[in-house]
Formats: sequence, C-alpha cells, structure tokens
Amino acid sequence: AFIGDGGSSEGDFHEALNFAGALNAPCVFILQNNGWAISVPTRTQTKATNLSHRALGYGIPGVRVDGNDVLASLAVSKWALEECRTGNGPVLIEALQPCDHGGDDRGIEQFAQIDAPE
Repeated sequence: AFIGDGGSSEGDFHEALNFAGALNAPCVFILQNNGWAISVPTRTQTKATNLSHRALGYGIPGVRVDGNDVLASLAVSKWALEECRTGNGPVLIEALQPCDHGGDDRGIEQFAQIDAPE
C-alpha cells in the first residue's frame, strides 16, 4: 500500500497500521516522503522527524530508505516482502524522495477544472 507523508497524519493510515499489526497481516506499507503534505511542508504538519518510527507504536518494523536510490529501495523492498512471506507480519518503509514543491497548488486546481466533466 502506498501513501504520502501528508496522508500519514490521517486516521485511516493509523488504523491500517494497527489492524495489520494486530492481525500480523502480510502487508508492506510504503510511505513516500517528499517533504510536502499537500500545501505545507511536512515539518509544519507534524513534529515527527522520522515517519518510519510511527510503525513502532503498532509493534511493526519501520525502516527509512533513500527513495531516489533504486538499489537501496530494491534491497529494502525485498527484505520487507520476505518478512511478510515468512509470517513476520507487516512492514512500514519510509522512502525519502525530496522535491522542490514551492507550496503553490494552483496548477493542480487548474488541471482539476480542465478535467472536470461539464
């Protein structure tokens, strides 16, 4: 399952981690952290500096990886899948993927208006 850093502050995210941990479900959660939670920097949305640590509250492992490093991401993903396949339960991977966002979502709104049905 994929989620962004902004979505990791939503209740559904925490409910999913709790449910997966309680049932020892074979799930890999990939949290794509680009440093922006829609229109605000992640540091404004949360005081947490390492979002993979959120996994600890649900009794599951969490690991952080450079999401722009293909080989590191592949290695962590393989490890997480093996954890699931061997019955060790869910894993949360935080993939750091910094970008220059700028905080201006007007372009997104304009595309939504263009694509909206009439």
